[in-house]
Amino acid sequence: MNVLTTLYDLSYKQYVQKHWLEITEEEQIVLDVEKARIKQAMWDAFNVRVLEPRQGGAGSSDTGNVARKVLENPELLAKTLYLNEEIIKRICYVLNQIRSLEPVDDLDEFDRYCKETYRMFLTTYSWFKIPVTLHRALAHAKHYMEALPLPLGRMNQEMGNVVTNVQQIISGDKEPITPILKPLTERQIEIIKRTWAIPYSKPGDSGEIILYTYLEQYPNNQVKFQAFRNTPLVMLKGTPGFRSHASKIMDVFATAINALGTENGLPAIVSLVTETGKYHRRRGISKRNFVELRGVIIEILTAVCRLDDEGKQAWSDLMDVLYHIIFNVLDEAKKVPPKK
Repeated sequence: MNVLTTLYDLSYKQYVQKHWLEITEEEQIVLDVEKARIKQAMWDAFNVRVLEPRQGGAGSSDTGNVARKVLENPELLAKTLYLNEEIIKRICYVLNQIRSLEPVDDLDEFDRYCKETYRMFLTTYSWFKIPVTLHRALAHAKHYMEALPLPLGRMNQEMGNVVTNVQQIISGDKEPITPILKPLTERQIEIIKRTWAIPYSKPGDSGEIILYTYLEQYPNNQVKFQAFRNTPLVMLKGTPGFRSHASKIMDVFATAINALGTENGLPAIVSLVTETGKYHRRRGISKRNFVELRGVIIEILTAVCRLDDEGKQAWSDLMDVLYHIIFNVLDEAKKVPPKK
């Protein structure tokens, strides 16, 4: 389902070929019209409802069965979404091999095919930021298949979940290191406060961009968000619930940054971020999830604020301060003795 949602995203964004950060209000109107076209076209071509909430609001119409039905006909899918037919056929072939009931005969040859497909995708759609799940399928499928005890088709899990689990196996499931807590310089505080004013001038929009980009790059993490875990990402943009959750990210940063350079600033930050860590610990958010979010935040700030190397280092050091506190809170759960 994640891959199919990615193809919808690719299809309607190709008319502006921009990252969401750069899309104007006029271009957004074009995108909304194109999304409506895709919904109707998918119904006409496959007799399936896509990008729609289920009756009652629980989940969405984009089920695994819908994805399997659609991906069985890559030629028609490419025609319906106005995408490169050869690339779509190759992606569908890769996915079918990964989830096959039988092992692939020649993994080395399959690996070459996957990587050639990946190069074709990046060349044809160089403007599109490929989500991590599709990246892993095309760039690392061989490693996943070698690590699995059985072919994926014989395992009772969705492909995205298995890909995430095997990624942890391949990386040795190494837990991210807790950053060292070190004081920020006056110069760094000045840079952070000055550049923060840019995204915080529109906190609602900026928070939404951060959260949307995070889930776009790490789609398997969406299941951790109870309120919209079953709603396709493309349907969440602009919704009150999504923007409300995204605004919490901005609120934490705003409060922490306001405290920088003030008397008792560090204790105030520790208190704030400790509560944030406890909240996310109760919901099963891992250090790895936070590290992934950190990368997205730095990437967006670099683009929006046009950070130079000094600016990126200042923000990186601030993230070290915040993550030192959060990671220590997450570690506290391991120290609590189990109930007898």
